[in-house]
Amino acid sequence: MWVCVGWLNIVYNLSYFLAGTVWGFAVVFVVFVQRQSCDMEKIPLK
Repeated sequence: MWVCVGWLNIVYNLSYFLAGTVWGFAVVFVVFVQRQSCDMEKIPLK
């Protein structure tokens, strides 16, 4: 599972650094979904 604080900030910054690559877009998408789940309520992830 992801930590809502710390890891998200690190990955979020890395997503900007890798924004020009396919991996960057993948990271941005993952971070966006994680941020949504953290902002709303803790959704149990497998």
